[in-house]
Amino acid sequence: MMKRILLAVLLAGSQSAMAKDCETESGGGTMSAVYACMQNEQYKFVNATYQKLERKLLRKPDLLNDLRASQVSWEKFVSDSCGFLSNFDQGELGWADANYSCHSDFYSARVKVLNSWIKKAGG
Repeated sequence: MMKRILLAVLLAGSQSAMAKDCETESGGGTMSAVYACMQNEQYKFVNATYQKLERKLLRKPDLLNDLRASQVSWEKFVSDSCGFLSNFDQGELGWADANYSCHSDFYSARVKVLNSWIKKAGG
């Protein structure tokens, strides 16, 4: 668990000014509230990266439509997969930890994919 939190901190650190202190923001709330905050911050980073790629493709409407369809499909896949995994793993990790860990893994991977597409689209 500590390894996952460290990974989240490192990922959040790479997001610089976009990240906020989720422990402070939760006002001493539950770990579930902290996880929800961190997950939201990571999603904001995915979305910002996605929007950067969208801007690169504005003059290519067919590709832009494909990207948008891809993002919708990906978000449903993440939701369905993490819903399953969270229920499947909750005995071992606890629902909040399993849910956060799953989303964090998917978000990290999506940012890498989007950044590779941004690079391919001309940086």
